[in-house]
Amino acid sequence: MDIAMASTPTKSRRQINGLSKIVVGALVGFALMYTYLQAALIGHVEMPLPVFSALSLVLAALVAGKPIGGWRWSPLLGAVWGVFLLLGKLDLVLFELAHPENTHQFAWLLLMIALVLVALLAGIGATVQNYRSAGTQQLPALAPWAFTLLAGLLVGAVAVAAIPRSASGAQVSALVQQQLRAVLISDFDGGTIRVKAGELAGLRLENTDAGGHSFDVDELDIHAAMPSDSTSVAVFSAAKPGSYIFYCRPHYDKATGQGMHGTLIVEP
Repeated sequence: MDIAMASTPTKSRRQINGLSKIVVGALVGFALMYTYLQAALIGHVEMPLPVFSALSLVLAALVAGKPIGGWRWSPLLGAVWGVFLLLGKLDLVLFELAHPENTHQFAWLLLMIALVLVALLAGIGATVQNYRSAGTQQLPALAPWAFTLLAGLLVGAVAVAAIPRSASGAQVSALVQQQLRAVLISDFDGGTIRVKAGELAGLRLENTDAGGHSFDVDELDIHAAMPSDSTSVAVFSAAKPGSYIFYCRPHYDKATGQGMHGTLIVEP
């Protein structure tokens, strides 16, 4: 007697397509980038960067469908998150792009922008692919060429940024620099600098950090770059006595008054 065995089909998890896997990789990349930023560039844990790393990993798990997620629209999470990370600090992004002499920081930012671009394009593409042809697993034919082009642009941009630049403007000898009042990174933690009104003042700006800073006093139109691991000079004359705020443009919030800043006192 023949006995027909009834088999119960098992529900398999929907496989994510190739573009979704790229989004997952970009999100994991965000987490690694912020970890590296704190370890190699900042030198300490700084909020909310650990939160950004953790959220990036959570979103990567959701896009991958582990343990939940994997929805057809989930790749858009990576696209939206990447744009948020980039635009959330747009002023800092623009500052670093304008100062490629901070090669380490410049390279980090370029790689971050590349990851955002990958997450954005792959996230949109994966979502469209999920809704139009859910069974499609292959990457678009142009994907390898796009990655090759992007990698070449990154390497070229960093290589150009690493080329030593000849100094322009007035040159100050090392002997003269040693006689100038030193401005240290610690002075940006509420420190005070005093100069005389009407006199030519010179400041030796010492940046021992791996990241770039700046010395800015808006009222006196002072805007001096402080490249990473280097010494620069700010020369100016303040005609009017008073108290002014000096600050680091990429690391100071004018609206809240929080961040790297101090007080420049111009004495009569």
